[in-house]
Formats: sequence, C-alpha cells, structure tokens
Amino acid sequence: EEFIMGEVRYNALARQNPERAKELFAQSKKNAEEKYAKLKENSLSQCTTKEIKAKFTTPSITDALLNKDSKIYFAPGFEYPVLLTSSESIDVKILDSVFIDSLTWYYISLPCSNINNRGWVQEMNIYPK
Repeated sequence: EEFIMGEVRYNALARQNPERAKELFAQSKKNAEEKYAKLKENSLSQCTTKEIKAKFTTPSITDALLNKDSKIYFAPGFEYPVLLTSSESIDVKILDSVFIDSLTWYYISLPCSNINNRGWVQEMNIYPK
C-alpha cells in the first residue's frame, strides 16, 4: 500500500474518493496475492525430481561417424534441449559415455569451432570408424 500511495494516480484517487480507493486497493491486493500464489504453485509443480541412475564408463571407441539427422542434446536424455541436428554424417570424437534408463549415451565433440561443438547423442546414432 505504501508503494501504491507513492504513485500519483493512486494518491489522487485516494484523495478524491477515499471509499472507492479503499475498495480498489483491496481488490488489487487480493488479485496480486492470487496471482503470486498461482505463479508459485506453477513453478513448484514444474520442479519435480526424478531419481536418475547413471553409470559412466570409459568409451570403447574414440573416433566415430555421427549419422545424418542425429539430434545432439544438451545432456543425456530426451527431456533436455536439442542443441542441434546434424545435417550430414560427421566424423566426431567420443569423449565420454553413460548408461541411463537402458540407453547408452555418448558425449561427443564436433569438428567445428562454434560455441555448440559438444553434446550428447544416443548410441544408435554413432558408428565406430
């Protein structure tokens, strides 16, 4: 309320029509509290936790061919953002591997110097050289 009264338009309303201003301020406060509660509820509902069992292993291969149209993910899992999709088959370096939810994922390095030159791909998108 102190903040609102610092605003000229609300201050003028309170001086000209105090009863109406009181009603509007109360409704405005109620709306703000409801909106805050809804935003808080939505943010908490999106923060679910899932137990992930990951087994990191040393990759058996270090040089491979990445299939055309392979999705390269930010992290090993389909729920993570796709950094890019390969437009052609590409020679890659395999840096690490992990087994999660019955799938093997490889952490790869692409032969380019742009900012997104590393990411995770599914095992089925990699062929040893």
